[in-house]
Amino acid sequence: MSLKILKEALNKKNEITSLQLKLSKEIPYEISAFENLESLSLLLSQINQIPDWFKELKNLKSLTIYAPELNVFPQHLFKLSQIKSLTLSQTQLQQMSIPPGSTKTIESLNLSRNQLNNINSDISELENLKTLFLSHNLISKLPPSFLELKNLVRLNLDHNQFTRFPDELSKLHHLKNVSFDGNLFPKEEKERVEKKFTLIIN
Repeated sequence: MSLKILKEALNKKNEITSLQLKLSKEIPYEISAFENLESLSLLLSQINQIPDWFKELKNLKSLTIYAPELNVFPQHLFKLSQIKSLTLSQTQLQQMSIPPGSTKTIESLNLSRNQLNNINSDISELENLKTLFLSHNLISKLPPSFLELKNLVRLNLDHNQFTRFPDELSKLHHLKNVSFDGNLFPKEEKERVEKKFTLIIN
């Protein structure tokens, strides 16, 4: 949907629950007028941060953002009261920072294909998280607070910088699907993990 079509859609703003937009240079404030919006997908270019007014999208349940120039971690998105699924991918983000008092509604978080070099301890704020995708980053270890994600069912850490498999993941009893393909495990570590956990690591 183009910016021109977006402005035309404002005539039916109360009927629209889903938007897909390709935007350049700026994100128009007019999006905030769609009060019943539940799903928003954005492909952004020449945009390096997400405006604070996004927190006005109080009915948003699913948000997907692809933004090659994004370099400011949008903490305010974790304050959206209804959000269940959040994707921030193909960005320049190097650090993730989950703010205190973040919404407890997020069940799926996708931060794949960024430049993240670690997982901060504040990941524990997302206590109801079930699915976490962090593939194609620069992560090499998990923080101790990761074990507080007791509802986590699926974890993808493919193509990162791990040289040792985090055995502590065995303490997350709901975790059923774990993927570490394309990391830096030496041969002996792969053999140890495959023997201990009945896993195959490529």
